[in-house]
Amino acid sequence: MKLSITNLMSAIVAALLAAGLASSAASAADKTELQARFERRYPQLLEYKSQGKIGETTEGTVEAVEPGYLDDQTLKNLIDEENADRRELYRIIAREENTTPAKVAERTARRNFQKARPGEYLKAADGTWRKKT
Repeated sequence: MKLSITNLMSAIVAALLAAGLASSAASAADKTELQARFERRYPQLLEYKSQGKIGETTEGTVEAVEPGYLDDQTLKNLIDEENADRRELYRIIAREENTTPAKVAERTARRNFQKARPGEYLKAADGTWRKKT
């Protein structure tokens, strides 16, 4: 079963709601907005991942695999927008779970590494990129 960012976001939101951790309507609205943005970007994100231009990091963000790829302004904007939204989601979830955004990002990164497709790049904690086999 393939797990898209949309499915991952839906699962996180559903788990939080089921656990009664969603603290306010504002948080739910923020997560809904974030989810919609993740859904809109997902096809393009997936395309760049399949081209080997971006990959997942242990910080729960995406990065360009090679610095030269950032010459593509569309790619740079995609990375910046995706990471800004991920960080915002991590803050929301951390607030709801009474933890830190770093802990939420770490959990998400582990999940993203597990769900990555063969051939996609993953950045190890030591900063080296490896293709998932």
